[in-house]
Amino acid sequence: MSIVISERSIFSSGGIEEVVISSKNHYLEISSGGMDAEASGSITFSPDSLYELIQILQQFDNERNSAEVPV
Repeated sequence: MSIVISERSIFSSGGIEEVVISSKNHYLEISSGGMDAEASGSITFSPDSLYELIQILQQFDNERNSAEVPV
């Protein structure tokens, strides 16, 4: 028997599903949205692109965090 995790969800502190990451037919899909989301959408990509995607997301997070710091 093998167990495979095909979907993971990230919830806000209020219990609202914010991000869902799922594995489908040799591709990964990241979906965002929820009742309190300003926007929703999804991206599908090959697992071979995972490293590059992580770098892009980290850069986005760094830029977002630096923009929130008051001067």
